[in-house]
Amino acid sequence: MQILDHTLKDQVLSATDDAKNICSTIISRSHENRPNFGDVGEVENMLGLAKAQYQKCMVFIPLTHRARVTF
Repeated sequence: MQILDHTLKDQVLSATDDAKNICSTIISRSHENRPNFGDVGEVENMLGLAKAQYQKCMVFIPLTHRARVTF
């Protein structure tokens, strides 16, 4: 969680507690199941996917209706 919090802060992003809990679960499972697992890489991958999904969603929302959204 420290890596996630640090990365979010560095990238000027925020995440809900639910999103952080899901990330923690994914990281724990990945750590158990993958021999070459790296926490930092996994956090970067998750944030990259979240940002890509966010951008896809924003395309369909008019600029006047967009609000600040957290991951």
